[in-house]
Amino acid sequence: MATAVQFYFAWVDPGTAYNPVTHAIVDEYLLGAALSQQEGEFAALTVVMRNPTNESGNALGLLGPGRKRHAWLSWDIGGGPVPLFFGTLVGIPTDVFGAKVTLEFSGKPDDYDAQKLALAETLKVLPWYDEAFFDEQRRGDPNLVLEAYAALWHVDPVTHAVTTSDYLTGEDGLETFNITDLIARAMKLELKAAPATSVIVDAVMKWTQRAAGQVDLTEHMIDNWPSEGEAGVITSFTMAPDDWPKVGAGLGEGWTVARSTAHPQHDLAIKHRTGGSKTTVIWWDGAATNLETSESDDYLIVPPPGSIPLPQVVTAHSSSASYQEDADGHQTLASWSASTDFSDGLIPLSHLTPTLGAAYDAARGLGERVTFTLHADVQPVVTAAEEPIRLDNLSTVDLSLPAGDETDAEAPIGDPRRRSYVATPRGRQSLEYLILLARAHLLRRARAIEITFGPTELARFADISLRKSARVYDPRLPGGTAFGKIIGYQLAIMPTKASVSVDFNVTIGCALGQDGSIEAVGGDPEYVEEDYIGPAEDWQQYSGQVLLVENDDVGYTPVPFDPADDGLDFIAGITAEEAIEIPLAVVNPSATQRAILLEQGAGWLNSMPSLPDDEAQQYLSDRTLALNTLLQDNATVASFKLKSMTAAYETPVPVTVTDLKIPKMLDLAAT
Repeated sequence: MATAVQFYFAWVDPGTAYNPVTHAIVDEYLLGAALSQQEGEFAALTVVMRNPTNESGNALGLLGPGRKRHAWLSWDIGGGPVPLFFGTLVGIPTDVFGAKVTLEFSGKPDDYDAQKLALAETLKVLPWYDEAFFDEQRRGDPNLVLEAYAALWHVDPVTHAVTTSDYLTGEDGLETFNITDLIARAMKLELKAAPATSVIVDAVMKWTQRAAGQVDLTEHMIDNWPSEGEAGVITSFTMAPDDWPKVGAGLGEGWTVARSTAHPQHDLAIKHRTGGSKTTVIWWDGAATNLETSESDDYLIVPPPGSIPLPQVVTAHSSSASYQEDADGHQTLASWSASTDFSDGLIPLSHLTPTLGAAYDAARGLGERVTFTLHADVQPVVTAAEEPIRLDNLSTVDLSLPAGDETDAEAPIGDPRRRSYVATPRGRQSLEYLILLARAHLLRRARAIEITFGPTELARFADISLRKSARVYDPRLPGGTAFGKIIGYQLAIMPTKASVSVDFNVTIGCALGQDGSIEAVGGDPEYVEEDYIGPAEDWQQYSGQVLLVENDDVGYTPVPFDPADDGLDFIAGITAEEAIEIPLAVVNPSATQRAILLEQGAGWLNSMPSLPDDEAQQYLSDRTLALNTLLQDNATVASFKLKSMTAAYETPVPVTVTDLKIPKMLDLAAT
């Protein structure tokens, strides 16, 4: 289009604000120019100008020292100078030896990175951004902030303000173009790609479950011990107090003995005693005979009940007598002495009163694998099914560690003793982040149609922005109209001798949705009536509930608390029965040992042999060895297993989500 327009080009210093008086000048005569900007990119200006030379005809060098590299492009179409672009010269000019050169300018702000970082910090808001899914190194990347926002960075070509702009909806308003506002030949509709119909999400939320405490195992030990003693006592023919676990000893993965005693109920120390007597017998004739006895023995004060006595064995026997003649010459007994050594014995049944306390220090790897498929409610474009988008390599950092930059920041899991994360309020925000992430992928792909058109009025260019939407009316479009986000524009300047020819076009992206919205559903409380406890309790669950995810275009059903672990609840506290994975099992308890002794050791237990002295001691030694060997071969062994404090568990968490409702910006089925 040819119109009365005056373009100005002014070289300036960095950061120079536009002044309609000082910058409405022609530092360079433009032989041609093109100003454009595409979504997510900086505005770009290409200008063709005479190659500046000095008085000697040599090129001045547009990138040489002292040359200004920033420029303002502005115009006046009747209402005074209006700035269109501010940018920086980039690259080496083309055709530096010719009469004219082409220069490229970028609308990237000098402080772009600083602006972007500052804005990104303000956007780190749950559930749109969840730092739990990024390690410390990646959290500094501002581009990650927008992944779930369904938005792109936007830089104003004039102010260089860095903002964001939504995929589908312009933040700064709507521009409407009727058929009379459009150049018919400039209208173009293009299908860029078929809309994605679904996103499959597979993400792991992981944390280290940490807890420490103690569990009293005493009652479990006593109740499950096949004892022959009274209540509270365990019995065995082989177990002694020293065989009971020692404080500090390991009891399994993450377990140690915190408290342990095994008090014997009976004193098994051998006592020694001696005794004797002296008797004088006066005979009829007045003679006197002295009878003296002495004895010594080793004994137990109180033999433990249930002990097995051993038969008595005589180990030595001797006697002697002396005679004298009486008055008649007869031999009479003057003295007599006898000595007998014997040994009996006892297989004592040990009666122990035990205590056992176990300490745990848990560091268990827990995880929840969240899976769902988000379907887009889009118009059918092709008959073949589209391959779903897969987001299946997502994982959080350790949720039991602080996720923020502050050293005192709270860990996302809150209490590291928890068995579930996704069922908590913070966990639901992580779930919502994943849904928003899937939503962003579908919204971007739903914008499958691009329509480019040329407005008839050049003045409308000043109203065009990539932060706006546009609606066009043209009977050649399906349904006669299309609505979309402005995703690009181009302004072409071609000066002639008589006037300046200027063309510009605008491109919008149109989503092929079906319209509609999702309604939240309160659901029915599963535990108690809501009037009784209120809806704020974390443990209250609802059947049939649907929550919206910050918008009314997608919803989900909250995940119930159903961890697939070993059931230990460190917050409520664990009992012995809960802590024990395999209960106490006692091999060869005292009753079994007794039966073995009575059967296999019957020959030693039931006989009282009469042996020569030189064989008796050997017999006792053989009996002791045989019975000890029999007991050692059938010693009491007690075992149990505590649940691991270092185990790892992963709970599958399938999530129910609604379809994603997408705006119908162009109705392909309409006539």
